[in-house]
Amino acid sequence: MLKNKNKTIPPFELWLEFEEVEPWEDLTNDFANIGVNLLDGRYYGINVWTYQFVQTAYEEEKAQGKSSNGLYLMPPDLLVQELSRACIEHTIKDLLSKGTLEEQLNPSIFGLRFTKPWQEHYESTEDEKAAAAFEHIQQQYPQYAENALIIAHRSDTNEWVLELENMAMIKFTYPLAGSNRIDYYANAKVFWNKYLKDCIQQSTP
Repeated sequence: MLKNKNKTIPPFELWLEFEEVEPWEDLTNDFANIGVNLLDGRYYGINVWTYQFVQTAYEEEKAQGKSSNGLYLMPPDLLVQELSRACIEHTIKDLLSKGTLEEQLNPSIFGLRFTKPWQEHYESTEDEKAAAAFEHIQQQYPQYAENALIIAHRSDTNEWVLELENMAMIKFTYPLAGSNRIDYYANAKVFWNKYLKDCIQQSTP
């Protein structure tokens, strides 16, 4: 791990939209989406604008009669000098040296990645084991099953994670291992803080 001013910076990987598609014409006057993957299961999807693009966006909104003819702009999550890996990597390192990204930026950028020992699992209707686990929840806890989705599975403990319509999460075991218990978490951040972080970190060599 890196350290900056006595603050440990967690390792991370960057996904940059402008590296994956056609090259941007002007990296100092545009916007892009980026992804920040931390190795403890946290994921951040961040909308980034350059300083110059703020003026461009204003002019476009005004010309198109949007946002009350440019009277206001809905801001991005982050403003930077330019859309380059060097600039954004330095920015993310500096932000992480001060705390979590969701505390400094928009809280809605926070998300989860299910890494070892977990597997992301979004095909509950096509997988027999996932379908059986979901049917168990439908029978035992029907109040949670409507519009819910199984999103992750841990095969060594038969644990499953269900995301509810209100974005809360439930962790349960199926097939049952002597208990019909479910654990309820109000949102992804609570789930990461109370369970997933330690689980993933303990499995990392």
